[in-house]
Amino acid sequence: MLAVASVQVQVGRMYLSFRQLRKVRGESCAVLVDQDCSADAILEAAVGKICACNQHLNKHSEYILLYPDGQPVSFLPGSDQPFTVSSYKDFVGKCYQNLRLFICDMDHFTAGKFIITNCSMFYCWIAVGV
Repeated sequence: MLAVASVQVQVGRMYLSFRQLRKVRGESCAVLVDQDCSADAILEAAVGKICACNQHLNKHSEYILLYPDGQPVSFLPGSDQPFTVSSYKDFVGKCYQNLRLFICDMDHFTAGKFIITNCSMFYCWIAVGV
């Protein structure tokens, strides 16, 4: 039986600020995961490690794993192939240590999407109403 190699992936944090998800600078950490693990396994390991390092975060809150552009991690970008660390490494073309993902509080993630949607509808309503 072949042993699955463990690799390090950099995981940072995003938060909602002025209706946009922003990256927290200087708060990423290396998370040790199997190279064939899914997004859920990375999320669980990252939340545990980041919440242990930052006592202001609640490890019992609901978090979501995001790509650097703020999109949720479930499939590889632009495809319907399920996410694994090794397939993402091949897709991006970087070393495992240079792969960067982010966690975000689910409330921030959904509030950012809701606020942006409402603002665009609100501005359209003003433009039509004038």
